[in-house]
Amino acid sequence: MSLLEKYLQRDAVHVYEEIANMGSDAFKKKNLIEVRAVLTETMNRVAYNLDVIYTALREINYCFNENPRYDFEHPLLKPRWGTRFRIKKLEKAVLSLGYVPLSVKMFFSIVGSCNFAWDYDTNPDMILLLSIIFGWLSRIADFRGHMRLRIYLISLSIAKK
Repeated sequence: MSLLEKYLQRDAVHVYEEIANMGSDAFKKKNLIEVRAVLTETMNRVAYNLDVIYTALREINYCFNENPRYDFEHPLLKPRWGTRFRIKKLEKAVLSLGYVPLSVKMFFSIVGSCNFAWDYDTNPDMILLLSIIFGWLSRIADFRGHMRLRIYLISLSIAKK
């Protein structure tokens, strides 16, 4: 059974463990195909979940930056034409320091960017922000598995490629 099949059968923790245990072998051609498939599915889920969260925050009048000047200031910005070129440019820029993690490249390619920061310039009221944060924390407290996902993605990014 492939890693993606296991992942789709809700065995994500074991899949992440298998990938992490591969170390740099995760980037060998045979393994990389499977790793990319799992990461693609993961990032598609991230994109979907961010859309759900964004919609829910909009419904409760969360104060997003309404006048972004730069791409990174948009609450959600889907990948655009040229994303692949920008990733290559980033890879070139950091090559002397290391590598851009595969998970980061796939995030930019599939999800785009996300910035759910409160817009303090138009609404500095922190009481509403705190009530929103505590409300969301109580709803997501059961999703401990997502923390494991982040740890495995970080461990993947440590391996060179």
